[in-house]
Amino acid sequence: MKISVLHDRDGEIIALSKVGDLGAGGSKFTRVGMQPGEGQHLLEIELSEEQERKSLLELHNEHRVDLSTSKLARKG
Repeated sequence: MKISVLHDRDGEIIALSKVGDLGAGGSKFTRVGMQPGEGQHLLEIELSEEQERKSLLELHNEHRVDLSTSKLARKG
């Protein structure tokens, strides 16, 4: 499963969203998503099997973005 991750320049997660195909669901919308502000970055990340079992809230609270790999890494 892929998610969109909005993060700051230090890798701290601001927001998460599941990536999905709106057209396949019958939606008229073709583009939706988060818009990064100043000093923010947006990534699409493939989750590991372990991460897929977690809720978005758990991922937000327990992880950050590893800037060297552009993947989620457990906090501290």
